[in-house]
Amino acid sequence: MAYLLGSLSGLAKESVSGLGVTDNNYIIAIDTLKNRFGSKDALIDAHYTQLNNLQRAEYNSTSCRSTLNEIERHLRILENLGEPVNGNYFRAMILRKFPDKVVHEHHLSEATEGTTLTAIRKNLNKIITAMEKSSSMITDTDASLLKAGPVVATAEALHIRTQKGNFKRFQHTQRRPDRKRKLEPVSPAPAAKKSRRSCIFCGLSNHASKDCRKFSTVEARKTQLNGRCLNCLGKNHKTEECRKNVTCFRCGEKGHVQWLCLKAKDGGGAVTKSSSR
Repeated sequence: MAYLLGSLSGLAKESVSGLGVTDNNYIIAIDTLKNRFGSKDALIDAHYTQLNNLQRAEYNSTSCRSTLNEIERHLRILENLGEPVNGNYFRAMILRKFPDKVVHEHHLSEATEGTTLTAIRKNLNKIITAMEKSSSMITDTDASLLKAGPVVATAEALHIRTQKGNFKRFQHTQRRPDRKRKLEPVSPAPAAKKSRRSCIFCGLSNHASKDCRKFSTVEARKTQLNGRCLNCLGKNHKTEECRKNVTCFRCGEKGHVQWLCLKAKDGGGAVTKSSSR
């Protein structure tokens, strides 16, 4: 009786929880459990329901193995209850519980293995065992790589990694070491256009100071300069104080620029003597 109580759970344990741990109560507990939970038809229906509700396995060895083990458990119990499990319904239902790739592998060997439920169960076990071996080999390879140290990325490895959709981008972003980079010719920047200085006499910029026609005489130009140095045309000192060594290009004398030369003749410039002279 103690062993029975320790083996029960849920509603079954609640059904006999009020019975004491004695030999006489053991027979009563067995009868109680058989009457409530021992219906053969109810057990068969429960296993059918659990098979139908079983989730489809994912495409990996762990999920496929777990699904196959659960199917085998229910089928063995149904067989012990006297239920025939070799019908077409079971064959179709079991195959629907596995991924398409596993079903495809099964159909490839179906001609040699057969189409009975026993052959399907045997073939599924063979396919999943092969998946487990392959998965184990990959895991062992990854572990050996980790022990060997960090992986050095080579050009060949990068080439393999980029074959699925990224190879063209890899070609454009990598530079070949044996090809020199072609330098594009650099066009020189356009020279800045020099702005013409305004005429010192009339302020216009469409002519040079020496060609001013508005103030064409020496007297008029000196008056317009309004006290500037006649030697360098500066504002802050007189002609006598000028330190620049300026020589007139027309007369060769010092003390004035060529635009203010009294000895200039009309023809080389616009400067002329006063009309009164």
